[in-house]
Amino acid sequence: MSIDQDELPSESFLRRAMRKLIVMGYGALAPLRRHPTQIDRIFLPFLPKDRPDQGRVRLLVIVPFKDKVELTQMCFRGLLEQDRDGIDLCVALVDNNSSEAGTRAWLDELQAHPPKDFAVRHLSYQQPFNFSFLNNQAARDCADFRADVIAFINNDIEFTERKTLQTLSRLAASDPRVGALGCTLIYPDHRIQHLFVYTGSKIVGSHPLRGRPLNLKDPWFDSLRQVPAVTGAVMFLRSQDFKAVGGFDEELATSYQDVDLCMKFQQRGLVNVCAPFLVNIHHETQTRSKTPNYREAAYAYAKWGDFLRRNEAVPPIYSRLAENLVPGNAFFDRLFQFFPQVAPPSHLQAPGPAKEHS
Repeated sequence: MSIDQDELPSESFLRRAMRKLIVMGYGALAPLRRHPTQIDRIFLPFLPKDRPDQGRVRLLVIVPFKDKVELTQMCFRGLLEQDRDGIDLCVALVDNNSSEAGTRAWLDELQAHPPKDFAVRHLSYQQPFNFSFLNNQAARDCADFRADVIAFINNDIEFTERKTLQTLSRLAASDPRVGALGCTLIYPDHRIQHLFVYTGSKIVGSHPLRGRPLNLKDPWFDSLRQVPAVTGAVMFLRSQDFKAVGGFDEELATSYQDVDLCMKFQQRGLVNVCAPFLVNIHHETQTRSKTPNYREAAYAYAKWGDFLRRNEAVPPIYSRLAENLVPGNAFFDRLFQFFPQVAPPSHLQAPGPAKEHS
């Protein structure tokens, strides 16, 4: 299949765009190009550097799982090892049709010897798999915790950055203009799995540069980035925003509900953000099929139309047909210039230069 030449940015366009996309402090950036859905100016969603710390954050972490107890244990150990200073934490382990004896034994052990410094809840929903329902229902069933921020975490996430919970929960709580927040995810062999989700690419959304070797020296990883969407494998958001948009769309049982949620936030004027300098491992799709759900893809396109295909947060340098750059990967070292960049508030600074993962 050939790429429409109209989608290819000219060299002169790239030069003009790069000159325009210079960060203007805490102001705004000119949009890359006009679409009917584009707002006139894109405001950066971070607070002045002298913003004071807003105190403790009540964080609800929702972890759905079905057996594969070794994965859930790995994820839970990572939560135990997180820097939780300033966080009141509740972890909801959302059990969907687990049946293995090892899973039951671990849950019994956890009930007998729970962590001493945060709450753990075991929620069991015996019904066909529906990612959206499981997370929505868990949020409803934990409403009494009165979370400021909800984190949706896949049970196949291996935390390698100890400040993930603290950084993303405090960023979410600090600014009402932020929608969903995510981080960099890599495969166990340290190739890129997720930088952000490019909406309207491939089927409904794709992961640009998936499979490329991780190079933390690339300028992309230096700062927070405004992005079209982040994956539901690690997604932080304010509970009030989640409730306001009706949570995940339960018509999207297996796929694309993260993209749908991020676009609902955009529709409300919120901005989705990635913290690239936080890098964790994703042991992707261990318990269900990787085959795309084409019925759900058709539903997403019928629901969003041009807002999905022509999202204002997507730079024009990506192919809609593959997880790479239209002009070729040589442009990766200039990719960061297409995304809004700004330092976070002084009390939420990135933890210094990123470390290489060996």
